[in-house]
Amino acid sequence: MIVADTSLIASLLLPTSGNEAAEAVLEKDPEWNAPILWRYEFKNLLATQMRVLGLPVDTRCLFLRKPRK
Repeated sequence: MIVADTSLIASLLLPTSGNEAAEAVLEKDPEWNAPILWRYEFKNLLATQMRVLGLPVDTRCLFLRKPRK
């Protein structure tokens, strides 16, 4: 089991330079666990990406609509 932090989860879900590494981790061990705090950290990361990098609001809304477990 992998204990994933928000940066690993974000690398898997968002287009980043860490996509390949995150996908390799997922392929090696698909059973992930994350502290409940990851959701709040991920929302903060999305808000920062919107403000700094211009992440479209539609993209952010896709992640916020349906909570992932």
